[in-house]
Amino acid sequence: MEETIAEVAKAVSSGMNAAYAPKDFAVFEKMDQCNLMFVEQPFAPEALEAHAALAKKIVSPICLDESIRDLDSCKKALSMKSCSMVNIKPARIGSYTETIQIHDYCASNGIPLFGGGRMETGLGKIWNAHIFSLRGFSLPADFTPPLEYFSQDLVTPSPTVASGEYRIPKGIGIGCSINESALNQYTREHIVFE
Repeated sequence: MEETIAEVAKAVSSGMNAAYAPKDFAVFEKMDQCNLMFVEQPFAPEALEAHAALAKKIVSPICLDESIRDLDSCKKALSMKSCSMVNIKPARIGSYTETIQIHDYCASNGIPLFGGGRMETGLGKIWNAHIFSLRGFSLPADFTPPLEYFSQDLVTPSPTVASGEYRIPKGIGIGCSINESALNQYTREHIVFE
């Protein structure tokens, strides 16, 4: 049993993000003994059939991330039973409109959602937080404060996480102000459209 636990620990510590291939099913069968909340994006984004086959072999739910690029890819993955959960990263999807459409579709079909981030500034993080507060996001969001990546944020106040929680700011618009000096510092070109 020690070898099994060591192998599982190694697999978990190496992360998923499409790091595995269908030949690695045995690794997931061992991981499945650990009562996981879910397995996120084990195979390449286009490997929907492999994800569906794995979903039949293990009890842990499959959550897709990189495979979900838009509403159509989400519907396809769900119809193929490639996943039973979805991670939405608005920056990857590229549109809050599309993000909300995916949310609405999953929420109306009982598909659990959680939100993920990339390396957004505080402006993107706050927008994401507003989206992740929608009713369909039933799992905790992946929300890293922007100052872990940037020395100075583009908004004030900069989003901070305390005791594992982020409180969405209240106020006009999305609840923050632009940090003009930081914006000027990062601006390389300014174009005026008339």
